[in-house]
Amino acid sequence: MKRFIILTCIICITVNLSGRTRKFLSICGKDTTTIHWKESLSKDFKYLQITIESKITEYFSDSDKNTVRCHISDPSHNTDIMITLKDGIYKLTGKYKSKPYAKEVKSQGHPWIQNIGYSLGSLVKDKEEAIYECFRPDNLSFQVMKAQKEGAAAFDNKQTQKVRIRPTGVFSSMWSCLYFLDSIDNEYIGYKGVNGLPGSPQTIIVTVPE
Repeated sequence: MKRFIILTCIICITVNLSGRTRKFLSICGKDTTTIHWKESLSKDFKYLQITIESKITEYFSDSDKNTVRCHISDPSHNTDIMITLKDGIYKLTGKYKSKPYAKEVKSQGHPWIQNIGYSLGSLVKDKEEAIYECFRPDNLSFQVMKAQKEGAAAFDNKQTQKVRIRPTGVFSSMWSCLYFLDSIDNEYIGYKGVNGLPGSPQTIIVTVPE
């Protein structure tokens, strides 16, 4: 654990925290939540910090926005997890819901995209569909997902490229959601989907103007 804490500190120190900020509003039924993004660059990686209430998730990505490291800190659930990928093996270490946590998962060889909103524009650039890997943020289960373009669509009074995200395999017909990319710069601007059990209200995420 001491080594894990030291590694986290070194990573944080080497990031240039001055950079672009963005704000989103998540609307689900009567509930609204503000999502804060902070993006920056270093000589080694692209950095994204997302803050939702007390939860802070840090994403470290390569030049193609493929994830190379992810740190999840959620004091409200007593969770602090580092996820890394090396030589085709994911390692998850830290604390999950108050309990020590350590797990290894073998990659299936697809790009690791831990935050699909941030990386989607790069992932589907010049292609109609793409496969990627990630860990579900609510339970840390390993998932292989598919992103598929569905053409132009109006969203939040903007012209966008609509992209459907769904699991691969037997669950592909059971759940999907939509992401919306700006039609000019291919940048993420919104989301629409049901995040809970059947019957849960739809969640819509929109960009808050700067």
